[in-house]
Amino acid sequence: MAQPFDAGALELRGTAQAVTTAVGLNAVTNQALVSVSSSGTLVFFTAAAGQSELVWVDSTGVPIGAGLQRGAFTTVALSPDGTQVIYDLVDPRTATIDLWRLVFSRGVPSHLTFNPGPDIFPVWSPDGTRIAFACVREGPPQLCALMGDGSAETVLLKTNLPLVPSGWSADGKQLIYTVVDPRTTGGDIWALTLDGGQHAAIVSTDADERYGTLSPDGRWLAYVSNVSGRYEVYVRSFPDGRVLRQVSNKGGLQPQWRRDGRAVFYLAPDKLLMAVDVDPAGVSFDPGPPKALFATKTQWLEIQPTARTYAAARDGRRFLLANATQQAQIEPIRVVLNWDAGLRK
Repeated sequence: MAQPFDAGALELRGTAQAVTTAVGLNAVTNQALVSVSSSGTLVFFTAAAGQSELVWVDSTGVPIGAGLQRGAFTTVALSPDGTQVIYDLVDPRTATIDLWRLVFSRGVPSHLTFNPGPDIFPVWSPDGTRIAFACVREGPPQLCALMGDGSAETVLLKTNLPLVPSGWSADGKQLIYTVVDPRTTGGDIWALTLDGGQHAAIVSTDADERYGTLSPDGRWLAYVSNVSGRYEVYVRSFPDGRVLRQVSNKGGLQPQWRRDGRAVFYLAPDKLLMAVDVDPAGVSFDPGPPKALFATKTQWLEIQPTARTYAAARDGRRFLLANATQQAQIEPIRVVLNWDAGLRK
């Protein structure tokens, strides 16, 4: 739809008119997949954003077996024992987002949440007993949790700003999350102590910081920041932050630790899955050079810098990817000329 706007009076004029139909929607951000120019050209996608397929691959990117599930995923969360995955799935008919579970031995997904508001960005606790996620009930996304079997939903923290969980401490007593403040620089990384509800900022600067995740021994926090002008992966000592190291060197998002703490994985801007060898027992944390493992077809750039579109298995030799489907890769761009002709009458 389109409607004339008086920029001087800051008022709408006339009546809204239909411009075109079947415009796609990014249900995660509520953004229509459309762009317009002042010269009378409009372009749009007709498909929903992020159509992907869950698939296992080996350490070289070669698929292991057939695809597991198709849909518009924003986050895949592999259980600590590797037997199942929780993901948030967009329903293209209603534009709602719910959590789903896929137990690999069964092969049939099950619906976990049925709320009117989105349930997104799930993160497993290290012992597999709880799942934290961002829930939208009233106002912006807040922190919620389910038991590992999908029961007993609880609200962990409510504020007037969007909250996104990203990791747990090894003992399950602290939840790492991002606070998104649109009035400042974007994201800051906080920690919530679940027993008592205390919460405090861990990484809060003039830059945008996200994806905070703790090493298995709890001594190091990996995260991303755009302090250099682009998103890079950093690791700092936790909780004091006295040691700080840059891990990526040409951009990076979605950092994850190998379960033994001896490597950090991340996605480069060209969607290569990267690995950095580290010595978690070291005092100063000296990472090795980033090494490219294989190319992925994940769609995190098309979603937003909060999604998790891959998960490493316990041994670090297999990866579960949400790869773009063939249809998503060839979806055409539609063009409409003189879209505003009806408004000038």
